[in-house]
Amino acid sequence: MQLQVTHRIEDNICLISLQSTITWRNSESLYFYTDTLLKEKSPSAFIINLEKTPNMNSSGVGILLTIHSRMKRLEIPFILCGLSQEIQEMLQSTHLDRTFSIYQTEKEALLAFLEPSQQKPLSA
Repeated sequence: MQLQVTHRIEDNICLISLQSTITWRNSESLYFYTDTLLKEKSPSAFIINLEKTPNMNSSGVGILLTIHSRMKRLEIPFILCGLSQEIQEMLQSTHLDRTFSIYQTEKEALLAFLEPSQQKPLSA
């Protein structure tokens, strides 16, 4: 299955929306997609909206960790939002919810940058 992904830039924040399950077959394309955006748009932060991603396997989690690590080295915030209950439970059971900054909605994640004192992540 091909990865279905769109993005928009708002206040120099790259908001990426996934509309498909992340699997080993398509996980690398997410890395290359974010890499291209990083080079072409130079955003100040990335927000990955998983609202339309019902689940993912370990390859999906692995690629999110890879992207997170790269952004951390570059000092670019990397946030997840809109997690399904299944993805949230997977991240909690592996304690990766402590690694990622996670917000319930894209609006909350975006507000965290625009008004940092007003929002707190579900986990960080």
